[in-house]
Amino acid sequence: MEGHGEYILPNGTKYVGQMVDGEFHGEGTLIFQNGAKFTAIWEHGRATGTTPSRGDYFFADGLKFEEIDWEYCTDDDRRFYQELLHGLQPAGDGYLDPNTNHVMTYEGGYLREAGSDELEWAKTFCRKGN
Repeated sequence: MEGHGEYILPNGTKYVGQMVDGEFHGEGTLIFQNGAKFTAIWEHGRATGTTPSRGDYFFADGLKFEEIDWEYCTDDDRRFYQELLHGLQPAGDGYLDPNTNHVMTYEGGYLREAGSDELEWAKTFCRKGN
């Protein structure tokens, strides 16, 4: 294969970029099945960048991995990347009032009676307030 093309590896990872003699050669990106990407300059099938990773890795949500000056999920700031971009968003359509077993809107309105599966999940996985 010569020039620009696409190649799908047996594990489903796709390479999109330049090739010479059937090898990754030139600018190209590996796209993993989970949506993450690794972009690099390739020479005869090997990434050749100047950093230890030899290229740039992007998580599926667009966050670029930085080997130096990593600012995401540090000891001082444990927020997820999407929270950094968009702020902390409510999870689901409301919250469970454990005293009434009602699911309430975040504004305090009634949504529904919690089902047995929701109650079991909440008892198993949620923290209890004081």
